[in-house]
Amino acid sequence: MESQVIDKSVLQIVQFEHLAWSRKNFPLTEAHEPLLGVVEEVGELAHAHLKARQKIRNNQDHEEAGKDAVGDILIYLVHYCNIRGWDVEKILDDTWVHVSGRNWVKYPETGFPEANEAPMRSQPVRDDIENRISRMT
Repeated sequence: MESQVIDKSVLQIVQFEHLAWSRKNFPLTEAHEPLLGVVEEVGELAHAHLKARQKIRNNQDHEEAGKDAVGDILIYLVHYCNIRGWDVEKILDDTWVHVSGRNWVKYPETGFPEANEAPMRSQPVRDDIENRISRMT
């Protein structure tokens, strides 16, 4: 049983655990509810950032409030993805491959050499990343 947990990423484990938790605690939740939670928490993150930047309300820990808001945003997004049946890690990986392949300095119009040329991560590259991650744990 332990080897199954070791083979999973933190994000996969959190998504799996959240699914069971949310089904128990919020079985009738519709997708728009965690989406609204994301919006609420983005407001809290903006508030913490603004007050820290303005150097006011120094009796509050703006750094911790910001971290708490980011954590809550992530949990709400996991909840949203679970309701929709989406794999958070795959979405993040696919999006990162696309975003990290952009070079806005060299190609300021599209980020890519050709307008329709988006990068794809090959299976050997994915395997290499997984091997490097497993060596870190």
